[in-house]
Amino acid sequence: MKVEWQVYSTSQARVVARVPTEGEHLLVKAVDGGNHVLLQGAFAQNVQKLVASESFRNALSGPTAASIPPPGAALAALRVAYRPAAAPVAFDQAARGVVSIFAGQGMGSGVLISADGYILTNHHVAGEAGRVRVRWADGTDTPGEVVRADRGRDVALIKTTAKTAPLGIRTAPVKLGETVYAIGTPKERDFAGTLTRGVVSSPKRVLDGRSYIQSDVAITNGNSGGALIDEKGGLVGLSVAGYAPGGVPLGINFFIPIEEALQSLALTPAG
Repeated sequence: MKVEWQVYSTSQARVVARVPTEGEHLLVKAVDGGNHVLLQGAFAQNVQKLVASESFRNALSGPTAASIPPPGAALAALRVAYRPAAAPVAFDQAARGVVSIFAGQGMGSGVLISADGYILTNHHVAGEAGRVRVRWADGTDTPGEVVRADRGRDVALIKTTAKTAPLGIRTAPVKLGETVYAIGTPKERDFAGTLTRGVVSSPKRVLDGRSYIQSDVAITNGNSGGALIDEKGGLVGLSVAGYAPGGVPLGINFFIPIEEALQSLALTPAG
């Protein structure tokens, strides 16, 4: 017996998790009402697998109404100990600060910006999840909580326990033709830490009233929320979307400027 369980959030008015399970039951001899016994046994095994499902537990432990400000609400300033990019950082070190984010059935990427465990990602990756699982470059996981989000700018902030050094923030704008690199988890969790290279195709592409960095650096599903860095390892943007009409990528990809991501979440530097 195969069952797809759906968890519906009345506060969000949507299904927040889908959990597929499969169960079976065996009778070694004929009994009265055998068909009913088989169905009941198979269904009971499905229930056991549902209760054991991490996705199901995450959905039930999602945010309370007070944990994340409602859409459109003004955010109070939050002091976060992010630091400016200083000395050049090797790519392998920068990659350790980019994580995989697991929220319900979805997966994306995120960027550690402070030593005390604040991670930036996209709203569409984790903004409504409440609780997420953060996977680090060494393969270990830590639980994370979404502490604020901005649906319009498509950014979210996660708090967890940091396991590596954060990426430094570059405040200077990128330039046309500048070499940039994307780091994230494209398509599959096994591809975590993938680095791709390209150039800035447009330092400020305005779409629907919001500005983006446009680049031909390759990204795809799963890169969302990951890092766009410069040649010195400074964080300049967050991966958010690619233009692929008919499913064919054209090398036209978009990234949220890091300064706008910080501003939209009302983050200010601590110290």
